[in-house]
Amino acid sequence: MHLTFLYISLFILTKLDVFLYALKSKNPKSIYALAKLLGRDFKSVREDIKVLERFGFIEFHAKKTGKRESLMPVLIVDKIQIDIDI
Repeated sequence: MHLTFLYISLFILTKLDVFLYALKSKNPKSIYALAKLLGRDFKSVREDIKVLERFGFIEFHAKKTGKRESLMPVLIVDKIQIDIDI
């Protein structure tokens, strides 16, 4: 049971790392652009990015282009430290 938790935790941390790296290095202009960068569908990326917002890792800046408004995800943390006692 503990090993399953470890696998799930490593999966989540890997996904978090990929998201944060893409946000920092590629600076996508919208959630859609981030989904394209990650090669994932928009709905899944939107759900994941909302979790990052709830934890305070990112915030959204609204950008209006014509009649459309897009939300630009912006990384607002410089460092995340996770300590795991084994």
